[in-house]
Amino acid sequence: MRGFAWTASPENTDYVIQYADSDMEWENAKVSEPATYTEYDGNLYYKVDVDGLTPGETYTYRVGDPVDGVWSE
Repeated sequence: MRGFAWTASPENTDYVIQYADSDMEWENAKVSEPATYTEYDGNLYYKVDVDGLTPGETYTYRVGDPVDGVWSE
C-alpha cells in the first residue's frame, strides 16, 4: 500500500490516483478509490491510499479527474 497527499484549489473535488505498471498504457491503468479531502484556508488537502501494489514493482501514477479527463503530468 502507498499513501498519497496533495493540495489543490476547490474548483474540483472528484480526484483519484490513476496508476499502472511502468510499461503499461494509461488506457489499461487502475484507478484508486476517490480521494478524501479537508478544506483549510481556501485550499483543499487530498489524501488517498492505493492498495494491492506489488513490492519491488515500479509504478507510474498521476492525479486527476477521470470524468473531466484532467490529469497531472
